[in-house]
Amino acid sequence: MSAVDQQREAYVKQKIEKEGVRTLATARKRWVFGLFGTHKFYLNRMGSGLVILTCTCIAIFTLASYVGMGFFAVGLIWWIIDYFRLAKLVEEANVVQYNYYKEEAERRIH
Repeated sequence: MSAVDQQREAYVKQKIEKEGVRTLATARKRWVFGLFGTHKFYLNRMGSGLVILTCTCIAIFTLASYVGMGFFAVGLIWWIIDYFRLAKLVEEANVVQYNYYKEEAERRIH
């Protein structure tokens, strides 16, 4: 392994130690409030987090109608499915984070 590769690995390790990795325990704690998308935001899945949050907000404001029940059902089903996918989502988030820092190290360290 060359000196540049060692510097890059040290950079990635330092960044991950500073930022931390996503853990399944923390993701499950945030999953409890999953109808507001908190577990998705924790795993850097902003798009799906916003969709779940929007579904929940629409459901809350229109709960008396069938529209509100439909949005609530969509959010609830998505929330339950995410419970079973949570371990894989955490792993994917950590891989994405590692690859991001690795690419950053390649750009910064020559």
